[in-house]
Amino acid sequence: MLVVDWVAPHGAWDDSLMFIFDGGVLEDRQLATLRPMDDELLACRFYPLRAARDLLRLYVYNRLRQAVLAADAPAPRIPTKRGQVSGAVINRIRSGSPARHRRPRGGRAPQARGSAHPAPAEIEGTDSLTETLYASHLNRLARRAARLPDARYQGAYAELYIQALALAAGMNALSYVVDDGIDIMIRHTADNESDSPLLRSWPGVDLQVKSWSTPSAAGEFWAFDRLNEKQFNKLACTDCTFPRYLVVIVVPPDRSRLTGLADDGLLLRHHAYYTQVPGPLVANPDANRRKRVLVPKRNVLTTATLRGLVHPELVAPRSAP
Repeated sequence: MLVVDWVAPHGAWDDSLMFIFDGGVLEDRQLATLRPMDDELLACRFYPLRAARDLLRLYVYNRLRQAVLAADAPAPRIPTKRGQVSGAVINRIRSGSPARHRRPRGGRAPQARGSAHPAPAEIEGTDSLTETLYASHLNRLARRAARLPDARYQGAYAELYIQALALAAGMNALSYVVDDGIDIMIRHTADNESDSPLLRSWPGVDLQVKSWSTPSAAGEFWAFDRLNEKQFNKLACTDCTFPRYLVVIVVPPDRSRLTGLADDGLLLRHHAYYTQVPGPLVANPDANRRKRVLVPKRNVLTTATLRGLVHPELVAPRSAP
């Protein structure tokens, strides 16, 4: 085992534990037989770790990076007292059985079979592995909170910003589990008998949400250059089931200013802007190349405009019962 990662509750999902195992090194003949076994998967590919960062959500990439570090580590990371664990994960958890060895990579010689490995260290202050991991997670966040880059807060804030707008507009806002170029699905709930047949068909839009603390203007547009070519192609989809939009939220560079107090409530800074990404698709897209998108400054995302994006009949706000 390489990594055990506790995932906090989010959206409609409860908290969970993710276990990452070392599957060894595959030979070419084995790679040739790999096929997706789930209808939700279109393909499987191998990428270097650096390229994976642009393809995964940040927390998934961090889990992957820790797994790679654990696979290359010569020995387990040793837990310390009071339930705190040195390093971001407990990796290669062993229970006294003989050590398992990987096949050599890059000319590295394997350890001799049957060699001794460190005895399992006792973790003080907790009664189970799950509690230890949970305590480690909280302790680690407390120690590092002041050092986390603002970008990580901005990304989470941006999605919550959109969810708040959707709820105020009377829409469902669902987060994507698999990163397919979309962060949030907005869906109309047909709970009104007076809705037209079109509204009872659950219309919606799919949104890629980006936070932006260093905005660059080009006349009446925001010149957004944070999409890579693969993300651009996914947003420029012309045959998707639901329309896709890029939403850019201009945020303060200092996370302490993301919100503020007004006389009658809470302010969310600043505005969100939306646009559909025009084609044509980029031929041979590269995740390491950027593609600029012009976002009109007049396209401010509000509850009214969000309802209009979902369906023209929803522009008029729903009256209270």
